[in-house]
Amino acid sequence: MEARTITFEEIESYVQNSYTFSAYDGAALLDIEPEEELKLLTICVVVLKNGFTLLGQSACADPRKFDPVLGAQLAKKDALQKAWPLMGYVLRSHLAGMSGLLEGDYKDRVKLEYEQLSQKMEKLAKFLEGDYPLTEEQRNLLNEQWDGMIVYQNALRKRIEAF
Repeated sequence: MEARTITFEEIESYVQNSYTFSAYDGAALLDIEPEEELKLLTICVVVLKNGFTLLGQSACADPRKFDPVLGAQLAKKDALQKAWPLMGYVLRSHLAGMSGLLEGDYKDRVKLEYEQLSQKMEKLAKFLEGDYPLTEEQRNLLNEQWDGMIVYQNALRKRIEAF
């Protein structure tokens, strides 16, 4: 199996929505008399597809260089950076085969089991098609193994369809 990593693009694909505003705007909504400097602090709330939220920020030191578009981009990037350890934890748990950790984890394991079995079946099919010097008994045992794998694969497919 190929080594698995998480990419920034994958993390971005988990974003359902994002909301960006200045600390000045946020304070004004709370009926607080905001200081002008709060206009330089950009806040971004990212909502992931599972409902989890991340908070990011960016601040500009020199008001003459403030760019609200750049501030929004940097605040969102800051929020998404906070997803790295969370996604790493989930991936590591998955690789360790930890069950019951997260809801739906068993579904992922069944799908992974199905994929791994399918890969093994492809290799066995290629081997059986090859011209290898096998005894009749060995060939019969491999065919028996193939038949068992088909039954096993069908059971996994039905479990996946039942989710």
